[in-house]
Amino acid sequence: MKKTILALLALGVFGANSAFAAAVTTQSGEKTHAKVEVTGEVVTQTCEIASNEKTKMVKLDTVGTNSLVHKGDIAAQQLVTFHLQNCLTMNGLHNPNTGNNPQTSQNKVTVTFNHTENVDINNEYTLRNIASDNKADNVNIQFADINGKGIKLGQNDIDAKLRAVSIDGNQTPQIHFLARYYATGQSTAGKVKAEAELDLAYE
Repeated sequence: MKKTILALLALGVFGANSAFAAAVTTQSGEKTHAKVEVTGEVVTQTCEIASNEKTKMVKLDTVGTNSLVHKGDIAAQQLVTFHLQNCLTMNGLHNPNTGNNPQTSQNKVTVTFNHTENVDINNEYTLRNIASDNKADNVNIQFADINGKGIKLGQNDIDAKLRAVSIDGNQTPQIHFLARYYATGQSTAGKVKAEAELDLAYE
């Protein structure tokens, strides 16, 4: 008896599904029909960071504690440049926008700074001072785009990415950003050291 009931239930379910499929098919028409076409491209590589720039050493100018008094004070900006190589047909690179936010350019090669324990999320996602000897207090390192807007290190949004550009007719794509001191409070005299890691991506 139980087997008979189960068999009837199964027939009812499959029958309903078949009827539903038939109903969907018969309702298709010009006004209710649509098409989706998906295209894309896979490339062999995004670009490569120049082999002699795998480790970049940046030396900031020495500043006084009176330059870093309040949280958010910045000092001693230094331009940092990474050159790229082996890019495929420039990967769609073009000059950045000249407005206040060059991040809106459509360049396809981007760089993102990785999140590590050295990223201070309570202080604008700057880098903690990891100097081991005679360490300056209340001093972090901040990266910023070429217009001076701080980069949120370790995040995955527009304020965390930089885009490669080719400037002044130079066919070598480059990544540019600023490194500078960032105060988290009244600074004290001492050494400052910070480290960050970055990766290229193709969008």
